[in-house]
Amino acid sequence: MTVWRGTVLPVLDLRGVLGVSAAPLHDLSQLIVVGEEHAAFGILADALGGVVRLEAQALREPGEGVAVHREWILGVTPASAFALDVRRLVRHFA
Repeated sequence: MTVWRGTVLPVLDLRGVLGVSAAPLHDLSQLIVVGEEHAAFGILADALGGVVRLEAQALREPGEGVAVHREWILGVTPASAFALDVRRLVRHFA
């Protein structure tokens, strides 16, 4: 949990369920605030490289055994980053 714009916001660390090694949190860790009509929760991120617009056909399937909850992943980008299904995450966690 954290306070964001005066509201208590749940924070998710999805690294374990996505099969990503969890580095220790530090002052430079980022929080991605997610929600459709209002902030529903935040997702921890080790680093943010910016916003990238990709066509669906640019994504490839994640490798077998990559994540416990593969349904939360739309695919893997050409830069080997996960593209998360944020709408599905909001429905699951909000």
